Parts: sequence; structure tokens; C-alpha cells
Amino acid sequence: MDDALLIYLALGALAAVEASPAGYFIPGTLVVVAAGGMVQLGRLDALATLLVIWLGVFIGDVVTFGLARKFGSTLRNWKRVGGALRRAEGRLNRHPVAFVLLSHLSPFLKNLPAPAAGLAGMIWRRYLPLEAAAALVDALWFTAVGFFLTATFGNLTDAPVILRVVGTVASFAAVIFFIGRGRTCVVPRASP
Repeated sequence: MDDALLIYLALGALAAVEASPAGYFIPGTLVVVAAGGMVQLGRLDALATLLVIWLGVFIGDVVTFGLARKFGSTLRNWKRVGGALRRAEGRLNRHPVAFVLLSHLSPFLKNLPAPAAGLAGMIWRRYLPLEAAAALVDALWFTAVGFFLTATFGNLTDAPVILRVVGTVASFAAVIFFIGRGRTCVVPRASP
């Protein structure tokens, strides 16, 4: 590939941004899964892809951890994220290793351990090795998901048109279903 360096840089930058709380707005996990598919198809090098994603996740989480340590009091007072961060901080205090490692297996929870660890005041020399392992778990897990999905389902562009149409409609229906269920699960706010 002529643009391999550009692809790897973009993949690393997207993994770093996605590892931060901004990852809730950027579909970086899907890009990492797609990179796993590209590894399976032979379009990207497996070791370079894993290294770039691991480094991106590590950098994004370390920056988030540092910002949470520095500006923790402001984050605690922000009502929109304060409750979630307090719950994450409580789980972190009870089971720090399990919480940091296992949260990186979920695309919805992987953004919480770094700010929670920063808010809890975890020291750098304890956090960095734990985060290095968690970032590796993250990179391996989501790249492997893409790799094995591509190996299982193959290249979808070779599928018949009707199968692609049905798959697209089913995917949109699933997304709409889960978005609708998310709106009904909102916790009511207490009146002042």
C-alpha cells in the first residue's frame, strides 16, 4: 500500500481520541474492528496494526488520566458526568485491576477507567503498567473481533445483492431498536 503510513497514523490518532471521553462521539472502535478485518484480508500488517492501536489507546488514556488528576474537582461538579464518574470511581476503588482491564472489553465502558483512576488519585507508577496492559487487551480484543468477523463472513462485496440489502435493513433495525430502548431507560431527575 502506498498510503500505509498515513493509514497507520490515522488509525493511531483515532484510537487515541476514541480512548478519551470524546470517544463517545467518534466511532473509533468500529474503525479498530475494521482494521482487524483489513488485517485478515492482508491489506494491513498485523503487528504494525496492533502496535499502532495499542499505542493510540495508551496515549489517549494516559492523557485523560492526567487531565482528570489535574481538573478532577471540575469534573466532579459537572452534573452530566459526575454521577457516572462517581460510580466508576467506586468500582475502581473496590477492584482496580479487574475494573481497568475488563472495562476495555466494552466499547461503552472503556472510556471510564482513565478518568476514574485520575479522580481517585491513583499514582502514576501504579496506573501506567496497568494501563499498558489494558490498552493491549483493548487493541487485541477489538482487532480480533474484526479479524474473526471478516474470516467468518468473508468479503461482503462478493455477497448477492439481496443478502446485502437484507443485512443493511436488519442492521438499521437493530440500531433503531437499541436507540429507542436507550431513551426509555433514562433515570428521572429528582426535583430540587
